[in-house]
Amino acid sequence: MDRQEKVIAETAGASVPYRRILVGTDGSGCSERAAAHAVYLAGELGARLYAVNSVNVERAFSAGIHFGEAVAELEKNGREATAAVKAMADSAGVECEEILTTGRPHRAIIQVCDEVDADLVVIGSTGMTSLERALIGSESESLARYSKRPVLIVHQPG
Repeated sequence: MDRQEKVIAETAGASVPYRRILVGTDGSGCSERAAAHAVYLAGELGARLYAVNSVNVERAFSAGIHFGEAVAELEKNGREATAAVKAMADSAGVECEEILTTGRPHRAIIQVCDEVDADLVVIGSTGMTSLERALIGSESESLARYSKRPVLIVHQPG
């Protein structure tokens, strides 16, 4: 029996406990869809939800002399994004904590996962072209690649 078969045999019939679900949000329609999935799962499983937004200061740096204003605007948008997830969770009776952090989103989400000991990460993906991925990268792809935890990627329809 190989390792994969052994793991399947050991966990057959056992449920995987998701007690802490982290959802990354940037306030976009795609991240709202991811949040809806996370809220649903948390509600069904009785899990606690963590809504995380990461202020990507590297992007704000391109604003030059208006760096401080750009960071303040990103923080404001981040608070609004996590508040929208919390409102969605509250209406579903799901306990939700809002977390605003800084850094590249995939790295910041991985760090917060470790801090809250998340069991599952939910994130949206906008479906970039291969050229866009090559030029600016995909945070959801990087998260899936580097996270030690299960990652649920919710794609935009169409």
